[in-house]
Amino acid sequence: MIENYCRIYRLRQKASLREIEGSENVKALSAFEMGRSSNIAHFLKYVEYSKQHGDLDNFIAGLVKHLGESK
Repeated sequence: MIENYCRIYRLRQKASLREIEGSENVKALSAFEMGRSSNIAHFLKYVEYSKQHGDLDNFIAGLVKHLGESK
């Protein structure tokens, strides 16, 4: 659920995996988005990205809404 929202958020922001990751090593982040990794450190990269772009409130509000819709 959270990983799916992170992917949706990234695509809406037109950000690449590399921009979220901050390096060339995007394989683990891609696995997170596809639900093959539950490492919380990956989620925190999306939080940091949204914070750096002045969009943290929108990111959190969207996450809460997404989780509510997923029930």
